[in-house]
Amino acid sequence: MSSGQPQHAADDQDAAQLLLLDIARVALIRAGAEDWTTRRSTLWCLLEPPEHAMRPHGWKLHVSATQLSAPIVLARSAPVLIEAGCPFKFARSLDFAGRMGSRNAERGGGGKFLTAYPDDDEQFRRLADRLHQVTYGLPGPGVLSDRPYRTGGVVYYRYGGFRGSTLGNDGCYETSLVGPDGTAVRDVRRAWFSPPPWAGSPLAPLGPDGTEPATRSPSPATANRVSPTQGPATNGTAAARPVLLGGRFLVRDAIRHSYRGGVYRAVDQRTGEQVVVKQARRHADADLTGADAQDALRNEADVLRRLAGQQLAPRLVELFAQQDDLFLAEEFIPGAHLHWWRSDQLARTGRQETGLTLAEITRMAGLLTEALAAVHATGLVHRDFNPFNVMVTEDESLRLVDLEMSARPGRPVGRIVTFGYTSPEQRNGALVGPAPAQTSDLYSLGATICYLTTGIDPVLLRDEPTERPMLPRIAALLDLAEQSLPVTRRLRPLILGLTDDDPARRWPLSRVREFLAELDRQPEPAATITAGPPTRPPTASPDRLISDGLDFLLDTMTPNRNDRLWRSGPFGMTTDACAVQHGAAGVLSVLTLAATARPDERLRRAVADAARWIGRQLPAEPRVLPGLYFGRSGTAWALHDAARLLTDDVLADQALELALRIPTGWPNPDVCHGTAGAGLAQLHLWQVTGDERCRQRMLACADHLVEVAERTGDEVMWPVPDDFPSELAGVRQYGFGHGVAGVGTFLLAAAELTGRADYHDLALLAGHTLARNVEVDPAAASWPGVNQAQPNRRMVAHWCSGSSGIGTFLIRLWQNTGEDRFGELARQAAVTVRRSRFTASPAACHGLAGDGHFLLDLADALDEPRYRDWAEEFADWMGARAALRDGRLLLPDETLLDVVADFHTGLSGAVGYLLRLRHGGPRPFLPAAPAVGLPTATGTGAASTTGTPALTTSGQTGAAR
Repeated sequence: MSSGQPQHAADDQDAAQLLLLDIARVALIRAGAEDWTTRRSTLWCLLEPPEHAMRPHGWKLHVSATQLSAPIVLARSAPVLIEAGCPFKFARSLDFAGRMGSRNAERGGGGKFLTAYPDDDEQFRRLADRLHQVTYGLPGPGVLSDRPYRTGGVVYYRYGGFRGSTLGNDGCYETSLVGPDGTAVRDVRRAWFSPPPWAGSPLAPLGPDGTEPATRSPSPATANRVSPTQGPATNGTAAARPVLLGGRFLVRDAIRHSYRGGVYRAVDQRTGEQVVVKQARRHADADLTGADAQDALRNEADVLRRLAGQQLAPRLVELFAQQDDLFLAEEFIPGAHLHWWRSDQLARTGRQETGLTLAEITRMAGLLTEALAAVHATGLVHRDFNPFNVMVTEDESLRLVDLEMSARPGRPVGRIVTFGYTSPEQRNGALVGPAPAQTSDLYSLGATICYLTTGIDPVLLRDEPTERPMLPRIAALLDLAEQSLPVTRRLRPLILGLTDDDPARRWPLSRVREFLAELDRQPEPAATITAGPPTRPPTASPDRLISDGLDFLLDTMTPNRNDRLWRSGPFGMTTDACAVQHGAAGVLSVLTLAATARPDERLRRAVADAARWIGRQLPAEPRVLPGLYFGRSGTAWALHDAARLLTDDVLADQALELALRIPTGWPNPDVCHGTAGAGLAQLHLWQVTGDERCRQRMLACADHLVEVAERTGDEVMWPVPDDFPSELAGVRQYGFGHGVAGVGTFLLAAAELTGRADYHDLALLAGHTLARNVEVDPAAASWPGVNQAQPNRRMVAHWCSGSSGIGTFLIRLWQNTGEDRFGELARQAAVTVRRSRFTASPAACHGLAGDGHFLLDLADALDEPRYRDWAEEFADWMGARAALRDGRLLLPDETLLDVVADFHTGLSGAVGYLLRLRHGGPRPFLPAAPAVGLPTATGTGAASTTGTPALTTSGQTGAAR
């Protein structure tokens, strides 16, 4: 590194990550237990004695640890468990052990470094006591979902699942607990101790001598349920008890919760002022230096004292301890953090298309520069300077918040990374190492000004194995932004001057001030938009993204494995491996499309291998869910399309047999998980096979949706029932994936093909519902979240719940009815969609690929070239986010931090969009768009079950110009 700071060698870090595995291996050897089974995943290592039959659920033991104590905890615990013949798992690396106790850990899962699975309650009691003895006094964070075995120890316990899982209604595998009466309940890890009512305590009652099991602290672990008033709770039960912290601060509500501790809004009972109270749990967020969340909170208090009187940070009110937790009360700053302030400012002024003015950017950049200079004047490096840690007050001054990561350069610290804003030298540093020089903050300042100017979070997927310089990649993003935000050209020298990969070449703050002073004297740039497509880096061409992406899909396919054909992300790994959303069927659909558009024997073989793998795995999951993306409807669709490509009648029959098992009435009515998705698949299969059974099942789906529609006046909704066992219970949405637009799309298509007036009337009512509830600003259309307090700003433009999915339905409804209102709303939805290009990922569900499909739909329906131009533009933005992995240019998933094959959240769906953009063809997993104003009768145009799928003549996209 050019900073000159010493760094641990990569080999040393790799050796440290293997330390825990080595400890477990030595423990097995010493105990003569080499016959134990060792199973490793990316996160865990499970050790199990030979021929051991683990019970399905019971009381399990957890042992917590920090990164620093994890090796000792494992070295002391493993021999105890091996000797007892008790299976156990542990975090397989120090990095993951740290993440288990970090601020980003799930509140219900944090702290669980080691888990033991006793055979019965008697073994549970023996092991709990023995583990407590051998680990007593070692540091470890609390486990919120568990009860401590003894006060002051690191052994915890809860009732939960040991093995086995079942496919839940949402298409995810869940662990169930079966009570004595045979009733099954989900094993939910809450942030408090909540065993099932029928699970008696495994421990005998103990006396009040400090050895009884401790209870949960009354400090605000459950402050999200604290009522801001003293009146009765809204559910008719007694009001929650008020929480008074430090004998002074009355908690009103929770701003946010995290495993390290909550952040609460409170009232100072001495002064009557509003304050923010931050909580830090002992040993949470601990790093290899031994510092934890409480040390960070003390450090923040110290920084606030250093900055006192400068109006640059909240005023420190009090630092105090209560029970085992540490709290910091500070001045409440009304306003919004810079990340939201920018979008709010543009919405308020109606400048979503042109961005902030040069004067606004120059003023804010100057305030950011002076705020950072004040931190540096104290001798500290900030280490976490980003738009989320800067508050914009009501008078548009700035306050720095969350200053706990600040440190003296060179002091040993744990690594902290905020993707997109952390300097390369800090991001690539060791887990523990010297704090970087203040020049590291200059990179963060440049990245923050980049966001202020363009709205782009400069999150760029890391190259592997050799990383390219960041500067040209940031420059490529600025190239794209300049096409529609001319002010970017004025700020470009500053942004690139601050984000140089070499810290020594970054502009000092004095030069930043000089540049901003000169900029302040310049007039506003003309609000002109460069004509024609933007200049794109040659390595980011769509053709290369397609070729490299397909090569990656072929090379990473694992047909010899039984669990998954392609790796998915952490959530995707919990879902049906044969489904479309995160499973093999979605990737298969893209391979089929690619083999159709680009005849290649390798692609045909991959289609055959993937289809055969799915066919082999289908019987392993007896439950058939109806959803198009999370259920088996999309699986049947993808298999049948593959069969047509391969002219494989056996595979086609298998796909049809699966389709005939899919439920046609389901409590969830939506496309992703429910009845509308099943209906779309049955409709498609009827179209391509002419099989009357599919037609009847399509009608059954449509009839069910007519029956359960919730009509209120001139509107209609399809809510998920409140009592349905699902994470989506009670959801009411306008979007395509889970709401009105998706159901309306199916009913419209069913009306087109059957002539059923009741289907058409309800689809029309769905359109009018969307027209009545649209929010127009005035050029762009978006829709609220219905039963959400605030719609997710990052979802408002996209396929699943936002404008591109709703626009997909509205343009089809316009084609069918000719009603101008629907066409105009679709055009306005496209404006919202295009605005999202600065922030969106390449993915299909919540990103550019799904949005681009909508723009191609508009281009087909309206024959207006600008929508195809916008779709081409999206390909450029996708390419700017690509990373080089082993010489291939690959698109990241929806997190922008990984490459996974998933159709709707990963690479394959993005490649599928680029294939359609380049070669034309129908939109995936949708029927052909209707002909304008001409509902058809019944079942014409059925295709053969064999042969390559033909491109439809309605709703198809031609090859790009």
